[in-house]
Amino acid sequence: MANDFAFVAAGPCAAPAQMPCGSTSFDQLTRATAILPTLKVYQEAKALGVAIFFITGRFDDPLEKSSTELNLWKVGYEGWSGLYLRPDHAGTVAAYKTGIRKKIAKDYTIIANIGDQDSDLDGGFAERTFKFPIPFTLFRRQ
Repeated sequence: MANDFAFVAAGPCAAPAQMPCGSTSFDQLTRATAILPTLKVYQEAKALGVAIFFITGRFDDPLEKSSTELNLWKVGYEGWSGLYLRPDHAGTVAAYKTGIRKKIAKDYTIIANIGDQDSDLDGGFAERTFKFPIPFTLFRRQ
């Protein structure tokens, strides 16, 4: 991929991949793949009746939210209890995610908070935290 492990916020995803692909444009392609061990943990938790919430640093706009929901569904994440995307005025990603966990903790005991970034885990409101390594998915555009 032309991004070479860099985060690029804006820009199209053109084929062939000669230029970096913007994060939002990539999200809207709905071609991200599931990381199978993470999906397995999700499915096992669902089978046990655990309510699952996704909290993402992606910005909350209708196209981004619908693309995110579709991609989650396409790769096997079904039946979650909530999906939270960050409003433009949310401040830092870490503060936003902590605030959402605080809101969820009013109605649920958060038994496990799982993420791949410190901003996913910092700020409390969970009995346990688990930092999962998320390997980059490499792909070739057709």
